[in-house]
Amino acid sequence: NRSRRERRPVDGHAQIDAGIALAAASLVGWFDQLEHLTTRDRGLQLVNERLFALIDRTDEHPAVIAPEDSISFADLHEAVERVAGQLAGAGVGPGDTVALSLPNGIEIVLAFLAIVRAGAAAAPLNPGYTAPEFHAYLEDLRPRAMLFLGDTAAPARGVCGELGIAALDLSSGSARELS
Repeated sequence: NRSRRERRPVDGHAQIDAGIALAAASLVGWFDQLEHLTTRDRGLQLVNERLFALIDRTDEHPAVIAPEDSISFADLHEAVERVAGQLAGAGVGPGDTVALSLPNGIEIVLAFLAIVRAGAAAAPLNPGYTAPEFHAYLEDLRPRAMLFLGDTAAPARGVCGELGIAALDLSSGSARELS
């Protein structure tokens, strides 16, 4: 009987953790050589390909519909590219972690897609955490940046300053303004 955590070889290659594969992919180009990928890693690549296809759409059909708002694929594309550019400007690159503390809505979808576009991993945190809770999580995560929306997760902003984490506010022009 094999345990759940035991790795099985696939196609003669040892299976490695998907997180390690994703971090190493940009260095060794494994995603360009599909014979090196495990089934799980290939699945992650397909998910990213599908997400990139959604991000790259620029038509006016609704991309996300929330109870009080919606956004077209064209607007989503523009906002994702803008936020991904700001993440890159904050030093975020492939394999990095970006924390986000946002209310449910269009901005959280935008944030996840921008983080994917930047090649980073998303670490969502509850906006209701206290400063000590944010400190514990952020100290453990050590994200390169953290995304906010206005006054959401206000206690985390001070913690980001203490820990040297870039704090990006999606309501300060980095993302579209909600109507």
